[in-house]
Parts: sequence; C-alpha cells; structure tokens
Amino acid sequence: MQDQLDRLAALGIERVEALELSHFVFVARGPFAALLEHRNGRIVRIGTSGIVTEGGLGMLMWRGGEAWVVAKGNDRPATADEVDGLRRFSADTQSIFQV
Repeated sequence: MQDQLDRLAALGIERVEALELSHFVFVARGPFAALLEHRNGRIVRIGTSGIVTEGGLGMLMWRGGEAWVVAKGNDRPATADEVDGLRRFSADTQSIFQV
C-alpha cells in the first residue's frame, strides 16, 4: 500500500492522517477527495471522488446537461475548473492500479 500512496503523493494527492479508518484511507488534493479501501497491505478499491464543501463531501451530478456539486443542504452549479479538476483527480487516483 505504501508504494501506491507514494505514487499518489508524487501526483500531489496526500493521505489525510486525521481520518484514518480500519480499512480505508482518505486522500485529498486541494478541494478534491476520495476514500480508498485497503486490504492485506494493498489499496483494492477507490470510492467515488468528490469536492470538499461547507456541507461535507459533495458529489458531481449532472442535471439537465449542467454539472452540479451536490452536498448535504448545499447544491450549487459546478464550475468548469471543478469539473476538470475532479476528472484529473479521479484519473490520477485510478493510476495507482496501473503498473
């Protein structure tokens, strides 16, 4: 798992130590974050990436062809930078499975 986390760190994605759970690691880069599940010393699954908002972790949703950041009690239109940034974050996070 450490080699996977090191590869993420090289992409600017850092482990958030304060949110350690028994089988999950929380990672973030800027306002973008995701939970990673680990078993037997390896990251085995990546949860949905989101955008950290005042209302918690917001998910990117499409409504009528427009992107929205949806968080508890705080839905708002997503900016183009947020859409692009979240896509890059998600792709970079998925890259840990590529050899």
